[in-house]
Amino acid sequence: KYDFIFVSVPAGGITDVMNSLNEQEIQGTIILVCGIWYDHNELNKIMKGWKYILGYPVAGGNISDEVLNCCVFDHFMLEKEEKADIKNYKELIKLFYDCNVKLEIPYDMLEWIWIHMAINAGVITVAGKYGDINDTTASAEKLMNSLKELSEVVISIRETTKIIEARGVKLKHYKNELLPYKIPSKIAAVVMKKMFAKNLLTRKIMTLHSNINDLLYVCQNVNTCGKQYSVKAPVFYENCNITGLSKALSKRQNK
Repeated sequence: KYDFIFVSVPAGGITDVMNSLNEQEIQGTIILVCGIWYDHNELNKIMKGWKYILGYPVAGGNISDEVLNCCVFDHFMLEKEEKADIKNYKELIKLFYDCNVKLEIPYDMLEWIWIHMAINAGVITVAGKYGDINDTTASAEKLMNSLKELSEVVISIRETTKIIEARGVKLKHYKNELLPYKIPSKIAAVVMKKMFAKNLLTRKIMTLHSNINDLLYVCQNVNTCGKQYSVKAPVFYENCNITGLSKALSKRQNK
């Protein structure tokens, strides 16, 4: 039995983890800190019988030859107390406080994760269009140095966030997250390029996202959702359909 169990898995792997915890009769409050595309009802079915809360680490990395290459920021996203069905919320807050990790509390954590995934889908598909989806580091470096690509990223993200809006999310609750994509795309691109040049942590985190299955999982879900709700997103859909990314998506869907 544990106070807290942090679950961070890629590509929709929550069900397998929870089955494993159940089989081993492990108990504790679950902190789900991963990309989640399920809605609240679907997630509650998966987490049936467990007390859990949603969060999201502002971090990223990969493991190469048993070495963890990662980038960890000084803050963490966490669901607000009134929306979390756990009894030890204050203990969780204290845990982060004792570790000198700041907390950011969004309006709704699951909706924030959807928006974050939509933003990532906009970035990934542009990087895949102009780079090599199988060489994520080089593609990310190229993207961050190109005003043209960054401008297209802004346009793509505007489209993908409309997909989230069609899913029932009121974007007005997430103005701070979406503000950078409201200004003219070319101006936003200049700001983003300067930010990537100066902020080494942000630049590093872009190059460390290398789990292809996880990246494609994000794009696939946003793409499917947009078409399901008949959302107009020509730039995003076109980038999903380019040769390299389209083949990778099709391969994953067939699996």
